[in-house]
Amino acid sequence: MTSYGANLIQERLHFDDPVRFPKGKGVLFQQDYVHRIATVDVHIALQEQSSQNNWGLLFFLAYFDKGTSAKKRGYKAESTITISRNEYLIADALCMLETPQRKELYAVEVFNGNDTNRVHKSLLQHLKALSVGQPSKMFGLSHGSRILCIFETENGKINVMKRLNEDTRFTEAKRHYLFKTVGEVRENVFEGWMLFDEEIVQLF
Repeated sequence: MTSYGANLIQERLHFDDPVRFPKGKGVLFQQDYVHRIATVDVHIALQEQSSQNNWGLLFFLAYFDKGTSAKKRGYKAESTITISRNEYLIADALCMLETPQRKELYAVEVFNGNDTNRVHKSLLQHLKALSVGQPSKMFGLSHGSRILCIFETENGKINVMKRLNEDTRFTEAKRHYLFKTVGEVRENVFEGWMLFDEEIVQLF
C-alpha cells in the first residue's frame, strides 16, 4: 500500500486518525508485508461493515502500533496482552466493538501459510491468557473476550480447527475461538464464523 492508497482509505472510511500501513524494504519487510496487509484488510472490513450495520468500532490496535500508551508498557506493541508479571503475548491486533448488547473485545490473529504446529502454540498462549481473565481485565470488562483466528488459506483454517478439536485443553473455551479466512472476513465480518467443531456462529 502506498501513501496515496492510505489517504484514499482514510477519506472513504472517514477515519479520524491516519491509516497505518507497512513501509520499508529488505528481506524481513518482504516476509512480513503480506501479513501486515492482511491485518490492515481485517481492520478495513471491521470499520466498513460496522459503520454499515450501526455498530461502533471503538479501537483497533495492531502489533505494529506503538502509540503513547505503549510507553507505559516498556514500548511493547499496543496489542500486548499481559498474562502475568513476567509473561505476555502480542496479538496481531486487539479491537473492541460497541454492539447493541454490550462492548465486545477481540484478539485478532492472522495466520499465513500452513504451519499448524506454530498456530497451535500461538492459540495455547491465548488460552492461558483467557484462563486469567485477559485481555478483558485490561479493558475493564467483566465478560470474556474472543480470538478471531483468520487464515490466508482454507486448508490452514481447517487443519488448525481439527487440531484444536482434538486437544481437550480447548474444550471449555470452544466459543472463544472463531475461525474464518481473510477472504471470508472481507465478504462478511458478522456472519459465518466457525467454531473448531464446525458449528456456525455470528461475531456476537
